Amino acid sequence: MLNEIVLNETTIKVHKYEEEKEGRLHKISVEFPVRSEDYHDITTLLYKGTFDVKVPERDLAFRARFYNTLLPLQIYILKGRLESLN
Repeated sequence: MLNEIVLNETTIKVHKYEEEKEGRLHKISVEFPVRSEDYHDITTLLYKGTFDVKVPERDLAFRARFYNTLLPLQIYILKGRLESLN
C-alpha cells in the first residue's frame, strides 16, 4: 500500500491511492485524513488547483491540475477530529 504523496512540497499521508496512465498522462486519486488543525492549510493548498506532484514510492514526479474533490458538505471542526478528504 502506498503511504504518501507530495503536493507542492507538502507531504500528505494517504489511506487510499489509485493510479491510471493514459498515454503519457498520469491520473491519481487519493483519499486522506485531515485533522481539524490542518484543515485550513490543506484546503488552501487544494484550491490552488495546479501542483507539482511527487509519489516517492512509485518514483513519479509531474505537474498536475486538480479537477475534482469531494469535501464534506457540513463540517463541524472539533479540536483533534479527523475529516477525510478524497
